[in-house]
Amino acid sequence: MTDTPHIILELIGGSEDGIRYEGPIANGYYWQADYGRVGARFQLLPDARFRDQLIHRKLADFEPGHYEVYEIEERREEWDHVYVRARYIGRKGTISLKPSE
Repeated sequence: MTDTPHIILELIGGSEDGIRYEGPIANGYYWQADYGRVGARFQLLPDARFRDQLIHRKLADFEPGHYEVYEIEERREEWDHVYVRARYIGRKGTISLKPSE
């Protein structure tokens, strides 16, 4: 089993503009985006309020459109971490999770 390196994920645009995630949260998005492959896409809930409501099953009108989709635009391996930058490209339901080819 391969160890996951320390991941630093920076988000550009969308409701999470300028947010940097590290550790387990960043790892989940890193894995979802094909281990940080440039061009890969991943989705996340746009803010803590939605995440909290979903976790506690309080969001009765939750729809896929609540997810924001980001695309990896940079992946840089450093000696002690992997830096990944992703740009907001839209909401799920309006765009595909698969990049256009």
